[in-house]
Amino acid sequence: SFRSLSRNTPFLQLLAAVFVTNVCTTMMGKNTPYFAKYALGDVEAAGIVMAIAAFANFLLMPLWMVAARFVEKRTLWLAGSAIATVGFLSFYLFRIDSVAQFAACLVGISVGGSAMVFAFTAMLPDTTEYGEVRSGVRAEALVFGVVLFVQKLALAVAAGLTGVLLDLVGFVPNVEQSAATIGGLSAIMGLIPAAGTMLTFAMLLRYPITRAYHAALRERIAAARASLVVEAALPAALQASPAAPPEDTDAEDNHPDDLQGNERAEIRRQPFR
Repeated sequence: SFRSLSRNTPFLQLLAAVFVTNVCTTMMGKNTPYFAKYALGDVEAAGIVMAIAAFANFLLMPLWMVAARFVEKRTLWLAGSAIATVGFLSFYLFRIDSVAQFAACLVGISVGGSAMVFAFTAMLPDTTEYGEVRSGVRAEALVFGVVLFVQKLALAVAAGLTGVLLDLVGFVPNVEQSAATIGGLSAIMGLIPAAGTMLTFAMLLRYPITRAYHAALRERIAAARASLVVEAALPAALQASPAAPPEDTDAEDNHPDDLQGNERAEIRRQPFR
């Protein structure tokens, strides 16, 4: 339920970081053709640099998979956000006047972004298990549905924000742009996203689910499920042996659904920290 998600702090941390990241990367992507056309004077440069960045992303994904065996998933996100921040700030602080420089900045951003994407896909299932231990409810479908909604919301917010900011810097399509407008465009593509990636670093700096913590979560869930299986089978075993009924047996307590409810209540009474 939504109530259980509201108490799932790691999920809320990750969800906020994903929202901010998607806004930042969308702002960069939507303005890349404008920068290529009006700052570099090369309309085709946008496609070239974006293809190079995407290829770098593809090549580096296996590297993050290997790195995840040795470092925490949170560490991967923090490293990715730091790398992406350097890429965004480089784009803003240095005068980009060639396709090669533009591509170098986007590759740096893509390297960091690929680490963040991998970390997110690895961290999200862990938050589901955290929520199961905390509330007794495994809300996988709801979790992924909320994430999908937030990602789409981020795209809409980024598109609207980009339009407003372009108006503020005086951008007018299909005319030569002033130096101030080009500088404003660089800020939209570099400075604001850099602030966003630094914000996600702060958001997940205290993310609590480590490798050891996750192992303990899984042990807790396995123990709870094993207990449910054993206790749910108990009434059937008693019915098969009517000659030796237990004394003072409360029929309501032997009902499988009630046993499951009792177990979940026990989980709630003893929250995992």
